[in-house]
Amino acid sequence: MVLGAATAVVEDWARAHAPEISDDDLRFGAESVVRLVVSHIVLPTAAVEHTAERLADVAALLVNTYSTRPGRR
Repeated sequence: MVLGAATAVVEDWARAHAPEISDDDLRFGAESVVRLVVSHIVLPTAAVEHTAERLADVAALLVNTYSTRPGRR
C-alpha cells in the first residue's frame, strides 16, 4: 500500500513535468525510483542528504531518457 501511494506521487510529478512519456514508462520509472528509496532507507550506504541528491539525479536521468527516446509514446 505504501509503495503504491508513493509510486503514484512520483508518477504524478513526472507526468506533470514530462507529459510526453508513455504511461507504462512513467509507471515503471516511478516504481523503480520508489523501490530504490526504500532500499536506501532499509540499508543506508551514505548520509541522507547525499543519498537524496543522488536519487533525485537518478529520477532526472530516467525522465530525460524516457522523454528523448524516439517512438516511445
